[in-house]
Amino acid sequence: MATRGDVSSTEGLMSAWKLRDYGGIESLELVKDLPIPKLTSSKDVLVEVKAASVNVLDAWMPDGYGKVIFETFFRIHLPVTLGRDFAGVVRAVGKGVTELKPGDELRDHGGFHVVLDCTGKWDGYDYDLLKSCANAKYLTLVPPILKNFDNYGVVGGILKTIYDLIVANALLIFQLKTHRWVLFSPNSSALRKLRDYAQNDQLKPLIDSVFTFDQLKEAYYKLKAGHARGKIVIEMV
Repeated sequence: MATRGDVSSTEGLMSAWKLRDYGGIESLELVKDLPIPKLTSSKDVLVEVKAASVNVLDAWMPDGYGKVIFETFFRIHLPVTLGRDFAGVVRAVGKGVTELKPGDELRDHGGFHVVLDCTGKWDGYDYDLLKSCANAKYLTLVPPILKNFDNYGVVGGILKTIYDLIVANALLIFQLKTHRWVLFSPNSSALRKLRDYAQNDQLKPLIDSVFTFDQLKEAYYKLKAGHARGKIVIEMV
């Protein structure tokens, strides 16, 4: 999604930040003459990205974080365009897409009493923060799954992840608590609810800072430094 270009039609060129190798953020290269992608599947959707936010996974992937899982199970190979959180306008849809049409605005991205978003070290949980909250759930965006696969390979990563989960639950057994990891995937109905909450002022997005498209590297460095208090936004124009 880290792309920019005039795709009011489906012809022409666009710009994108490409990750050429796993040498860190400096391995990102701005390419300004890429053809606008064509629909190749009946389920494809072409979106003109108007704004994006930096996802913590994007900032660490240039270092090789998660590459074993992405290459083995998702067939994602270099060079790759990073990005997963965006807002934009639909420009074209495949024949099998029924919920969207050209011109629609699009935002990509079970009720919990509390969601504590931990984007730091996965084993640094502080359960005391949730003692006063009934039925609270502690969620972390940084489970050890990707790191285990990177360090131990596919088979070793599976075994190490199972071991970590058993140990984490063993430490909580006498507190009558359980420990589970959550993997997130886009959910259209949940995203529509979040949109409605924001439009009705029930949910206020917190923006830490705004960077231009050409300043993408600086935005990644800021997120990796760990001092952001809210979303880091990338403007496409």
